[in-house]
Amino acid sequence: MVGDRGLTLPPGEAAEFDTAQPHWLGSAGGGPVELLILVGPRGMRAHVHPARA
Repeated sequence: MVGDRGLTLPPGEAAEFDTAQPHWLGSAGGGPVELLILVGPRGMRAHVHPARA
């Protein structure tokens, strides 16, 4: 959840959002989930860029 928006990501996908917004990260189905969270120096966000073809 990011704000009022629910997002379900398949394995291997990434999301980038403003962490000042209310958010929740977890399993949509109640099973185990693995998260990799990246932040830069002083809390600056790492930016995700789509792969080039």
